[in-house]
Amino acid sequence: MYGHLDPIRAIDIDPESLLVVTGSDDGLIKLWDLNKARSSHKSQRRSGSDYTSLYNLRGSIHRVTAVAYSPKQRRCFAGSSDGRVRVWDLPLDVHQPGSSSLNFSEQKMDEHQNVVWEIALHPQDPHAMATISADGTCRLWNTRDITEASLHQFLYLLPGSDAQSSDTNGDAALPPSAAAEGSLAIPTSVTFPASNPHQLLVGYENTHIRVYDTIHGTCALQMALDPANGYSRAKINKLTVYPSDSLLVAALEDQTLRFLDLRSGKQIGLVHAHLEAVTTVDVDYTGYCTVSASTDCTLRWWDRRTFNCVYHQEAHRLKNDEGIVSMRAHPRRPWVLTGGADAVVKVFTAG
Repeated sequence: MYGHLDPIRAIDIDPESLLVVTGSDDGLIKLWDLNKARSSHKSQRRSGSDYTSLYNLRGSIHRVTAVAYSPKQRRCFAGSSDGRVRVWDLPLDVHQPGSSSLNFSEQKMDEHQNVVWEIALHPQDPHAMATISADGTCRLWNTRDITEASLHQFLYLLPGSDAQSSDTNGDAALPPSAAAEGSLAIPTSVTFPASNPHQLLVGYENTHIRVYDTIHGTCALQMALDPANGYSRAKINKLTVYPSDSLLVAALEDQTLRFLDLRSGKQIGLVHAHLEAVTTVDVDYTGYCTVSASTDCTLRWWDRRTFNCVYHQEAHRLKNDEGIVSMRAHPRRPWVLTGGADAVVKVFTAG
């Protein structure tokens, strides 16, 4: 699917309606109908034409770095390089392009001070949302009222910091310069585990993973990963959790995947997954395979029991030393959607 002009940093999909949301460095959020894209694929190849998005949303000129779509709220959330999270309420007939009745109302959430790296929606509570930013903070929100302040602000203070607490509620915070001065670990991925509705997982630039208690706003568990393949540092690029149990998978800059047991906090598997950095990871529709994507422009499927690669797929073209920069696996169908540095959205079928 074509239409973006720059790398596609974020992608999300509604499993029911097959509405796809993408965000790019070109500043656009695009809405796509995957049903129409797939049904018209053969005719497009014959005619040479390309499927285009249903609608474009633009809240600013800044890079879009994170997107999330909530089917229950019919809302699209987008984080950008200016530190804002923009929220669009989508109309019921969004799948009908050109309808004159469509009205996309926009709101803003302004508490972050720097780039918003990721947005995570709670798998059970439709109004719970978490965001992470380069300002060193992870924030937990109640999206019933966009104008309300975040419920919790989680900070990971590095050793030697003058601050006293690693978890802060409400608007109390370190100064914006704290992250730049090295007082805070920078979060790089966030997700909610389906197995525990009151936990929040955050991965950091220093290869640490923290499990936060969303009720009390405190850190319940911390896990530290050692860099591999000769790397002195290897930030965590993406976290994902198997929906059926407590198996956590982390994609790292050092070309590896790490498998961890959330109950014990122990690493139970390490896979040298790709030839370059592993940019993102997800769980496929079977619940038995991990799908990884990399700067080396490949997708790979891994058996969760043996940690062996069971399928390999060449994907996007390398551009400016970047390959696949975003990816989502459909939770119920054998489809994997990828966003590349080549500004193309692709849909792959496993097997």
